[in-house]
Amino acid sequence: MKTVVQKIGQWHSKVFGYVSEKAKTSKWWAIALTALVGYEIIEHVVYPILVPYLIYLNWFSKWLTKLILFDIIESILWNTTKIKS
Repeated sequence: MKTVVQKIGQWHSKVFGYVSEKAKTSKWWAIALTALVGYEIIEHVVYPILVPYLIYLNWFSKWLTKLILFDIIESILWNTTKIKS
């Protein structure tokens, strides 16, 4: 696993080094470098926060759906209705 992380780090270093050298002479490469940096910020800051939150929402919606379905099935089986206030 450590070698995979090292290879990814080396690849990132090469790409950012190449793009930053090109960005010194061209505004298009500077825009590309800005986009790469923006993506890296999103990848390393936003995703680690967003992914667990989305997993939580997915779990909660499934749990809530099961709970509602259980109440409906219970009402049908026992022929009762629950009054919700």
